[in-house]
Amino acid sequence: MKKLLGLLVTLSIPLALTACGNNSTGTPGGTLSSSGDSEYSYEVGSPVDKSWRFATLSIGSAWYFYGATLADVVSGNDNGLVFDVIPNSGGVGNMLLLQNGDADIGLGLNCVNAWAAAGMLAFEENGAIPGLRGLIGTLDQMYLGIGVSKGSGIKEIRDITEKKLPINLYTRETGSASEYTTRLVLESIGCSYDDIIAWGGSVTHTDFASVAAACQDGKCDFFMQYVPVGHAAFAELCATSGVIIGGLDEQSLAFLRGRGYSVATMPPNSFSGQTEAVACACISTSIVTTEALPDEVAYRIVKQIYENPDDLTLGHPGFAGFDRENCANSALLGGLPIHDGAAKYYQEIGLLKS
Repeated sequence: MKKLLGLLVTLSIPLALTACGNNSTGTPGGTLSSSGDSEYSYEVGSPVDKSWRFATLSIGSAWYFYGATLADVVSGNDNGLVFDVIPNSGGVGNMLLLQNGDADIGLGLNCVNAWAAAGMLAFEENGAIPGLRGLIGTLDQMYLGIGVSKGSGIKEIRDITEKKLPINLYTRETGSASEYTTRLVLESIGCSYDDIIAWGGSVTHTDFASVAAACQDGKCDFFMQYVPVGHAAFAELCATSGVIIGGLDEQSLAFLRGRGYSVATMPPNSFSGQTEAVACACISTSIVTTEALPDEVAYRIVKQIYENPDDLTLGHPGFAGFDRENCANSALLGGLPIHDGAAKYYQEIGLLKS
């Protein structure tokens, strides 16, 4: 299995689909193959006798490879579980697939999970999604990197509002989690897109490659991008275009905490020109499901993910930030309740109290 995991990220997309058991069934009579077998075992006709649909992101994206890696790790260590990794529109779209019964599990973000459960922001029109449950959280750690051009006049983020700066603001595509975050950060300092335009600035919604090009050309004053420490494209941008990293004050951080984000400090020298620690809003990838998922399946999924962190990192380097000690923390799952089957495992290993 380790050889297969090592190839996942470097070979073709069809391999990723094959590795995750696309539309196949489990091995009849199989049992848990990891050390410390639980009371659960697999028999034909049991609740696990199917291919579980795992919603991720578009083919070729990091989240798509996340899903393929996670499916490989689980099924490679528990031959009774098989997954069909399906591409979709990411955190928001995956929650809707779960609601409609078109996926069994899906990748989520702590903030988006909170929005879905409360029926806010991206889910305001749809309404709250009942029955969402967390399986495992903190699979990675991503900081909200706020890029500020040196010529923008921004010394503190709140300067935008207090000085009514006519900045050229770039965001990711409308409706994406990153773009919603931009709206929230602006709200936390008391302004909106309309205010920026009224002050003589501009707002452009586009992809990250276009944002980077605008920074290089001196056309972008302010943008936000979720990044892990060492994110190659963001690092290059800071090193070559004069972009500096901006932080958020306590008032803004408290505002974002109340909307499902976590908060952490980006270490000094994470990116070029950033010599001091920066207080950041953070997001992390999680696996989300609904209360309809059988307890046995939930238990076995979290068991194999928790017990095989080296296999995860071998399959995708993004899992190097997997925080196992906090993966059962409901607050870091956007406040979602932990699925009963997952809670059983976490109680057995001492992460949750019985």
